[in-house]
Amino acid sequence: MQKEFNQQRIEMGERIRKLRKRCDFCQESLAEAMDVSTMTISRIENGITKMDVEFLMRLSRVLEVPVNVILGLEDDKDWRFRYL
Repeated sequence: MQKEFNQQRIEMGERIRKLRKRCDFCQESLAEAMDVSTMTISRIENGITKMDVEFLMRLSRVLEVPVNVILGLEDDKDWRFRYL
């Protein structure tokens, strides 16, 4: 079970990295927008650090995507059509 959670964190980190780059953020600028350290962003993107709900909601706002996209519950290519 722990292995599954670790894999999910790694996959979520990869989605966050992709969304960050799509928004033209470097890790430093995303960290500044989120009011956290660059190391925190790096550790989240590498699946090392867990996020709490508040952080996830702020990240969603900064990256301008629904939380479901970050969590992998919704495809990042299709969500815009449902929320326009």
